[in-house]
Amino acid sequence: MYETLQDELGAYRAGFPLSAGDRLVADLFIDHEDLDLAIVPGIAHRSLRSLENLEQNPRHGQVVTVGDLVRFFQAQPQVDSPNGLLCTPANG
Repeated sequence: MYETLQDELGAYRAGFPLSAGDRLVADLFIDHEDLDLAIVPGIAHRSLRSLENLEQNPRHGQVVTVGDLVRFFQAQPQVDSPNGLLCTPANG
């Protein structure tokens, strides 16, 4: 997950360490659309976590920090392979 976030942020600024307490929007200036369309699918792909039934995740609507995002994905079911994901990132 940190690699996917770091890759996305690399387009905006030079590499820097992420912290669990970094706020995705307020500190890292991640656009909600980028988060939904690029970052979340990328994390799901790399971590082999399902993107189905996101609304049923107990952390849905509570993701503010990098740490929250980690916990959100920990609560998502695992899949056997990237082919089992609901969707895959555009850049593979």
